[in-house]
Amino acid sequence: MSTLRLLVPTGRLPETKPASVGRVGQWQGARLGFLDNGKPNAGPLLHLLDEALQHAVSTAPGLHVRRSPIAPASPAVLDQLGGHCQGVVIASAD
Repeated sequence: MSTLRLLVPTGRLPETKPASVGRVGQWQGARLGFLDNGKPNAGPLLHLLDEALQHAVSTAPGLHVRRSPIAPASPAVLDQLGGHCQGVVIASAD
């Protein structure tokens, strides 16, 4: 009689807690980054949101960055946003 070995292909992922970056403390004068994923309506949506926030809560003009819709933002883009902005808005609109 042969021995049948049963393998269960479900692994265990390590439990990780995402780093908390906090919230924008004061909106007035804050510069926000807007990360556009390159889809057709994401850019116009983010520009409208940027203008609305400037009028509603006096944010500074935003930094708009466009990335490829099929790849994550590069470390250089993340460094640019992190170095110049107090918060980032991400949108993917079709």
